[in-house]
Amino acid sequence: MTMTQVSGWRSATPAGAVTSIVLGLVLLVWPGQTLEVFGWLLAIALFLLGLARVLTGVTGHRTGRGRAWRIVTGLIYLIAGVVVAANLPGSIRTIVVLVGIGWIVAGAAEIVAAYQNPPGERSVAIVIALMNAFFGLILLVFPEPSLVFVIWIAAIWLILTGVLQLAFAWWLSRSASR
Repeated sequence: MTMTQVSGWRSATPAGAVTSIVLGLVLLVWPGQTLEVFGWLLAIALFLLGLARVLTGVTGHRTGRGRAWRIVTGLIYLIAGVVVAANLPGSIRTIVVLVGIGWIVAGAAEIVAAYQNPPGERSVAIVIALMNAFFGLILLVFPEPSLVFVIWIAAIWLILTGVLQLAFAWWLSRSASR
């Protein structure tokens, strides 16, 4: 590393670390509000995406079917944004259920695909597939607690990442001063 790179790391790493720790603490203290903010951000993103699609469908260079499909998909996104905003708890629960179904389907597909692997790799692939299916089932059976648990895991990960970044910045500054 050059001295310029080290200097950049020394100044940027602590800022990123503190941001990570603060965000992690916010997630731990307010998990429910975090889910609500996520729901609102999702609703806003869907609405803005829909609005952009409709506008480019109406004013863009596309003609015929391309224009019509652009407008139709835009309207679908707009409606989805409104539905999510109108029913935040239900929308977030639906997302969790869809992820759970996805993990179960992915686990089943991975089990089938695992039999194409050599015997040594097959068992690892099957264990991972079963783990996917298991966690998918957990999400389906316990959607509400699963959400809070995921937020807690994310919070702990952010805090630990921030602490490690601070330790790295401290180590970097000590080694650069030698």
